[in-house]
Amino acid sequence: MSEVLRALTGPAAAALLDLQGFRELNWPFLWCAPIHVEPMDDLIRTRRWERPAVRGGQIIAAPHLVLRHLNALPVEAYEHGDGLTIRDRVAFATEHALHSKLVDRSDLTFTGGPQNGSHLLREYLEWRGLEPPTESYAETGSSLIFEKGGITSFRQVPIYVNGRIIYRCDFAIPFDSGRWHRRRPHRFPPAKFLLVEIDSRQFHDHDSGFERDHERDLMYRMLGYQYLCFTAHQVQHRPDYVLSVVKSVLQGIGAAA
Repeated sequence: MSEVLRALTGPAAAALLDLQGFRELNWPFLWCAPIHVEPMDDLIRTRRWERPAVRGGQIIAAPHLVLRHLNALPVEAYEHGDGLTIRDRVAFATEHALHSKLVDRSDLTFTGGPQNGSHLLREYLEWRGLEPPTESYAETGSSLIFEKGGITSFRQVPIYVNGRIIYRCDFAIPFDSGRWHRRRPHRFPPAKFLLVEIDSRQFHDHDSGFERDHERDLMYRMLGYQYLCFTAHQVQHRPDYVLSVVKSVLQGIGAAA
């Protein structure tokens, strides 16, 4: 088979694209090629091999195909001792690709029958719906914590003052999750939503960031919001703590209602 007829895809390609969940790890090579190519081991044949990229001298499949093939390897290939499941990796890579505009949500629309290695991406896209992409590793981790804990959350929530958006909060969690499920509201009033921010030292541990965060926190409270702030370290290393605090606040609000 001619070299030009195949392109690297799946986890190894995601690592070369520097996608979260796959960077700095060694992955087995997986290839994709046009469907008319004869079947071979470690080769996915696809009807949609277009817009290939080149990284490190290697031809890589279009990013949306890379995402579709992320879980095409045996389960044991994804165990790297960092506690991430295959689905976690798919979530991190998908959000990163959307946020960095490597792909558009329309690129990930599935039509026709199932394709190799795509079922986890399908499931994740169905769960996340049309929510905006998360903007950091810690935000994606928080979203997964809420999901696994059965907590509905909305991302990049606009906070209005006098009809003008003054902040976009990382998450808003409805006090009555059964009412909203995944139906995103147009407004997020203080009487119905708990706000959650995720702060990391990379973006917040400097004088201007500290002052801005302090002003933000005061504004949320002045507007009447119940509000929580977690660090990226807590999200990554103490997820049970994050979940327990959120649940405790929600239960306290429910008991007081």
